Parts: sequence; C-alpha cells; structure tokens
Amino acid sequence: DGPGCEDAKACLGSIAKFLLTHESQRMELIINGHKNVTGTDPATWMDRPHIRFIGETGLEDTKWYNHKQNDALGYFMWARIQLALADKMPIVGDHYKLLGQLFDFLRTIECWKDLDAGHWEEHSAQHASSLGPCLAAVKAFKELVEQEGMSVLPCKDDTPDVLEKNLQEQLDLILPNETITPAEHTRDADSALIFLCYPLGVVSDKMGLQIVERLKKVMGHIAMCRYRKDSYWCKDYKELIGDDPTKHFTDEELKHRDSLLKEGEEAQKLYAEYSEWCEDRARQLGHEIKTGTAESESLKAAIAEEEATTTTLNAKIEDLASAIATDEADLKAATEIREHEHSEFVKEEAELAETVDMLKRAIGILEREMAKGGAAMLQMRNINNLADALKVMVQASALSSADASKLSAFVQTQQQAKEDAEDQAEDAELGAPAAAVYEGHSGDILEVLEGLTDKAEEQLGDLRKKETTDLHNFQMLQQSLEDE
Repeated sequence: DGPGCEDAKACLGSIAKFLLTHESQRMELIINGHKNVTGTDPATWMDRPHIRFIGETGLEDTKWYNHKQNDALGYFMWARIQLALADKMPIVGDHYKLLGQLFDFLRTIECWKDLDAGHWEEHSAQHASSLGPCLAAVKAFKELVEQEGMSVLPCKDDTPDVLEKNLQEQLDLILPNETITPAEHTRDADSALIFLCYPLGVVSDKMGLQIVERLKKVMGHIAMCRYRKDSYWCKDYKELIGDDPTKHFTDEELKHRDSLLKEGEEAQKLYAEYSEWCEDRARQLGHEIKTGTAESESLKAAIAEEEATTTTLNAKIEDLASAIATDEADLKAATEIREHEHSEFVKEEAELAETVDMLKRAIGILEREMAKGGAAMLQMRNINNLADALKVMVQASALSSADASKLSAFVQTQQQAKEDAEDQAEDAELGAPAAAVYEGHSGDILEVLEGLTDKAEEQLGDLRKKETTDLHNFQMLQQSLEDE
C-alpha cells in the first residue's frame, strides 16, 4: 500500500510494456524453434529477450550485452504476480499473455540446466541465484491460478508443472552452493543466494541456515564481497581492463580478467576508494571531535560563569527583597505616623482658628459695648480678672457661654504653658521672679484679649509651618524608599 505500491506498479508496468513491444517477437522465434540460444556461444546472447533497456525512452539498448539472465526474467514475473495476488494490479490481457510467453520461453531453453550469467551477469554456468527466481515465479503463478480459479492458462498446460519439477530438482542438487556446473566455476558461497531465503522464500529453514553459514566466507570486518576470487574491480582494474563499469565480458574475456586477480586483491579499486573515503571521513570526524571538544569546554566554562552569576544575582535578589520588605514596613509606619500627625494638625488648626475668631469677636464686642457706655460695660472697668470679665460678657449676652468656656480653656492652657516655662527657667536660674500672666491686676482686659489673639495667631502660624515641614519630610522619605 501507499507510495511504494504505486511505484512498483509503475515500474513493473513499464517493464511489461518494454517486453511486449520489443521482446515478444524474440521469444516467439525461440519458442517455435527458429532460434537456438542455448549453450555458451556469445553470438546468440543478443538473440535472447533483452533484459536491459533505456530507461528514459523505454527503447532497446543496442549495445552488446550478455542477456543470458534468467534471474532477471524470474524476478520480473515473481514481482508482477505479487501485485496480482495482493489485488493491487490484476493480470489480464497483454500482461497475462506475456507471462505465458515467458514461462514457455524458460521451458524451451530448459532454464533448469541453462548456462546463463547468473545474478552477477558473469560466468556461464548453472546458477542457483537464477534458478531460484524462476522457481519462485512458477510457484506464485500456480497460487494465483488457484486463487483466481483460472481455467485457461496463457502457456502450455503442463509448463508450470514441468518448470517447477525440474527447477526444484536442480536447485536441490546445487544448494547450498551457487554453482557446481561446470566444475571450473564451482562456487560454494555467494551473496546472491540470500535472496532465495528472502524475499523469494524458495528454500527451507534448514537450507536457509546452511546458506547463511556459508556466507561467513564472504564476510569481512567491514562488509561482505559478492564471492571470493571476484575479479570485478580488482587491483589496477582501470589500467588493465578499462573504467566502464557496465562493460560485459564473454566467457573467454572473463577468464583473462580472472587471471589478473591476485590473492587478497578482490575489488581492490572499490576497497581503495572506500579506504580513502574512510580516511577522509576519519580526519573530518577527528576535526569535528576536536572542534566539538573545544566548544564543549568553552560552553562548560560559560555555564559555570553563568551559574556563578546566577548565584550572585540570587543573593542580590534576596538582599533586595529583604530591603524592599524593610522599606515597605518603614513606609507603612511613616505613613501611619504622617496620617496621625495630619489628623492632629487638622484638629488643632480648627481649634486655634476658632479661638482666634472668638477672640476677635470678643474684642469687637468689648470695643462696641465700651463705646456705648452701658451699665454692664461700666462694671467691666472695675474688673481686672479675665475670668470675671468673661462672665460679665456672658451675662450681658455679648458672648455665648460656650465661647466663654473655650476662651477660658485657652487661657488656662496658655497659663499652664507659661508656668511650665518658668519652672524650667528656675531650674537654670534660681530665685528668678515669677510673673503672673493674664491676671491683669493693673492691665486692661481689652489689651489682654488682644495679646491672647496675637498669641493664638502665632501658634496657628507655627502649627501650619510645622505641618508643611512634616509633610515635606514625609514626601522626601517616601520618595527615598520608593527609589531604592
């Protein structure tokens, strides 16, 4: 399923089109006895169905080539039948006819004893790697016939049975070798045999294990070769043979090529190229490791430095958090004090302002009443005590009793303040005379009130200056704490 399946359908469809267009006639000539392509004569190799074509155009490649490759035909048939068995690409029409023609061709040349070029397209021999794909194709086709209930075969009715019987017998005779006939080309281990185990599945588990065991002979410490004594791309291949990797050889030419091979020099050119690549890669990796190590050390140092910086900054953060908490507590305390101070100021300011107002009103009342010369005011002339004067003014309805009480309280406060000041002065200078304030033994009541007014206004002014100073100091403290 998926893209892989679509690619397989496209690929196998193209190969089928090529065979139907260009190779069917060649097979018909051979099947009908007009051409004999068995044996080892290179002159007949181009008469076989071509297994090479030009991919860009789908046309035949006219270059001389060893087309004795029954394995290629077997792989094509097996793969095409797999798509049909999986219901991905049914075999009908021309494709059905092509399969029948291929089976009859393999029967005609007696592929089970045909000396073809094998999986590696080289020596003419009976190759197990060629017999296996053909046998797998026959078995798959017989499974398809049973699955689809086909009653009419595209080939001779007994062809599938003849092929299966002879291919199986010959394969059993050769395995686990790759070739035993002719004896000069005997090969007991070949990498191509692994495909008989998978995906073709034409050998038993026991035989598969024997094949795998034999493959140890072609394994090296890096990879595995095709087979031992393989002269393809041996040492000095380019100088001795040429640099065309697609060149095909006759059996005689292969004998000459094999004669150039020396022990341990199989695929020397490929090994040399790979060895050079490994050395280049090793140098590159060494440089990358060195560079990476240096970068690692640099990054480790940077990490250590950043960790130290992080530790320092965390300590600073803790200190700052503590300082902020302290500043916030200080600001909270200062704010509470300021709010309390302002509250007291508002209350005291109101009281002093009210006292000044009452004093000024009392002075004004006295001045008006004294100017009138009333009896009550005449009585005031004989009074030299502020408390008595206030009583007379209350009795004369010139002043409310509440205002009189407040003025008396103010006077008492001022008197107490004066006395406290004198007591402090006595501590510094014993024997100093004490002066009575506001008793007015000889003073005028009006003058006393005016003096009190001046004193109240002075206190009010001092109070407001103090409030301004306290507010400024608080604002400076607040700004300082917020800026930290």
